[in-house]
Amino acid sequence: MDSHISKVKALYKGHSASETSNKESENGICQECGNLNGFGDDWSSWCTPCNSKHFIDEFPLWTSGNNNVDELIRKTQINTSHYESTFEWIPYEQFTDIKFISKGGFGQVFKATWSNGPILYWDREKKRWFRWPRVPVALKVLFNSQNISSDFLSEITSHLKLYRSSNTCSEIVRCHGISQNPESKEYIMVLEYCARGDLGKYLAENFDDLTWSKCLDHLLDIARGLNTIHSEGLMHRDIHSGNLLIDICDGFRPEIVEGTPECYKELMQKCWHENPIERPNIANIVREIEKWLNDILEGDDVWSKADSSRNTIKKLPKIKIHSEAVYKSRLLPTVNNELFVKRSIVTHEVIIKRSRESCNELSCNHSQASCDEFRISNNNY
Repeated sequence: MDSHISKVKALYKGHSASETSNKESENGICQECGNLNGFGDDWSSWCTPCNSKHFIDEFPLWTSGNNNVDELIRKTQINTSHYESTFEWIPYEQFTDIKFISKGGFGQVFKATWSNGPILYWDREKKRWFRWPRVPVALKVLFNSQNISSDFLSEITSHLKLYRSSNTCSEIVRCHGISQNPESKEYIMVLEYCARGDLGKYLAENFDDLTWSKCLDHLLDIARGLNTIHSEGLMHRDIHSGNLLIDICDGFRPEIVEGTPECYKELMQKCWHENPIERPNIANIVREIEKWLNDILEGDDVWSKADSSRNTIKKLPKIKIHSEAVYKSRLLPTVNNELFVKRSIVTHEVIIKRSRESCNELSCNHSQASCDEFRISNNNY
């Protein structure tokens, strides 16, 4: 406990009121300490030193029953710099309307309503956290996790790395915290719930209304999410549909749909180049998609012509969806070369041929028991 308090004192020292008294900030001024907030928007303002102290004051009020879990949550809380990166121990009794979604090799996933909901800000008058109540969440219950493993904690830690800055990370599905089933004693990851489901479902339901502009906008969200994962030194492993990697390693390449713009074709072919070194990295892909969207805004007729060609397609091309897609997982095969070491072959296949898999199945390179921790979320779905 003393180490946590020392950390907060250090944070206070770094936020001297004398240094900011004559400055204005879009984040606003903390009403408790008078210093600049580290973050502020229409939903919340966040002063890290003050809110770290509030978290510490509540440490004696909860426990997971596991010292390693408690320590992980506490360290995360005192470093929280944004309301969307709050992370907590969530008692199981706060979940209602629990409904089974799917079962995979490492656990089960349920939809539930979190009665208290996530933290938005500290209410100074009531001296408690103000929360967004009755939020739908996905509960990932891990098999045989009664004795929590280092893999599980590593997986959680890797996920939290993506939210450690004050910048939002809307392309990555958020992990709200950890819970435990009181009967089975299995631990649970409490994840943001993606109401519209996977990309295959989205395409099937919205195909008639899609334009290249919309497709590129969705693709940009996916690519930015992957870029965030890569920037933290992480990569995904358990690729779907169950598993796309098995086909790619065997030389499978998807057919390019007639009418696809030439620049898009070229990027696809670069991304599936048999030599990983020849493939573009995700940062370059993000820039390329951003350029295309800007071209559309400036009236580039390449994309409008592609839309006209696309309108001749009467229905969504048949997509083979694997029976184990969406929220399910299984171990990857051993890769007999440096495909994973130098540059993940899946990284770019997943961007270009996303319709072959759930848009929710990305995971880190620190855990064999990966399932859907680093799912890509598109808030426009």
